[in-house]
Amino acid sequence: MNEICENPPLIRDYHMIVFPGGFSYADYLGSALVLARRIQATFYDELKQHVEKKRPIIGICNGFQVLAQLGFFPIAFDQNDGGHFINTWVGLEKNKETCLVFGKDIPDYFELPIRHGEGKVVFFNEKTFDKKQIVFTYTNNPNGSACNSAGICDTSGVVFGMMPHPEAMHRYEMHPAGGANKKEKLPLGTVIFEKGIEYARSL
Repeated sequence: MNEICENPPLIRDYHMIVFPGGFSYADYLGSALVLARRIQATFYDELKQHVEKKRPIIGICNGFQVLAQLGFFPIAFDQNDGGHFINTWVGLEKNKETCLVFGKDIPDYFELPIRHGEGKVVFFNEKTFDKKQIVFTYTNNPNGSACNSAGICDTSGVVFGMMPHPEAMHRYEMHPAGGANKKEKLPLGTVIFEKGIEYARSL
């Protein structure tokens, strides 16, 4: 991160950028706010050029909040409806009409963990929000997100953010069902990154 802030053109060497989950700068002043402001002050222009080249960007949990703070989606985040941190597995359904550029290659159903206290998606204007930007919805909305939204992309379909953690399902044994859940060639978390990389390399 420090290297990129000091030399923003480094981004040009990469097929795909991933902003991971976590609590960047301890979420000081608000979820992902400090990191988003640092990006705006250093390599935001390079990030925009990355998008213009149709190279994908993925944000996970706190990374999703970063992308929202940067203005890639017309949404904000609020505290979970239950008022507390959630750490559990959830079912996710893919929106078959999604405009995510590599969405068609992702299976229709996922199970991944969520780990957040401020994960409720709020649309700035639900009437004008393009529902094709919704990539995944919760089967049982755990946080009160609008339209059950668990993952959203920008209008270009290149920038994608999700609250559940796909990196937490890169081995079948990480799922509560363990190795019995081997229905796909790849663990369902890994496939998101694999399909994103395949798309980026095809450009």
